[in-house]
Amino acid sequence: MQNLIELNGIVKQYYRGATLIPVLKGIDLLVKEGDFISVTGTSGSGKSTLLNILGCLDRPGTGTYILEGLNILEASDDDLSGLRAKHIGFVFQTFNLIPSLDVFENVGLPFLYSDVDSRTAEQRVREAVVKVGLEHRMNHKPSELSGGEMQRAAIARAVAINPKIILADEPTGNLDFDTGREILALFKKFHSKGATVIMVTHDRDVAACADTHIVLKDGKIVS
Repeated sequence: MQNLIELNGIVKQYYRGATLIPVLKGIDLLVKEGDFISVTGTSGSGKSTLLNILGCLDRPGTGTYILEGLNILEASDDDLSGLRAKHIGFVFQTFNLIPSLDVFENVGLPFLYSDVDSRTAEQRVREAVVKVGLEHRMNHKPSELSGGEMQRAAIARAVAINPKIILADEPTGNLDFDTGREILALFKKFHSKGATVIMVTHDRDVAACADTHIVLKDGKIVS
């Protein structure tokens, strides 16, 4: 397995008013292609901040982040946008679906920022919707879906671009037990097909489904 992600000494701080708030305090992490990693920790431990940095949505203050040989701290915003559009799929706890768009249109949103032609994009969207079992809801809007169906649509949007990396922030947090298990089964399926999955969760039972479990405490990896 080749190294996909290398973090060394990642530090992230925010200002709250005039007060400097340390969030990440020197994170070292090595992720290989095909890993399935879960990240747990108490509220405020830095889980979501770490995920945002991994997904190039945020930049660390100091440290080194190498993603497929690219030094993220030296990359331009355009470089990062292109990287996200081609290689990184995001799944959010609150789904982040646009209410006025149906499932097909929501899943197709990442292709607005890619150079994939429209015919190929449409084919990939349909394939992704089928993979998550939502083909019968393709033309329904989020208000017409259950929580589990909205999360399936969010997962379809994440995987439609055939990403190398799937990042999930509390993907089962708003779902009942049985629906959460169905969603986890989808992540396992995409992982079995080669995707690298990094999942933040507060649920240790959910975390145990991953091959590697990382615990954050006060901005540091403690186990």
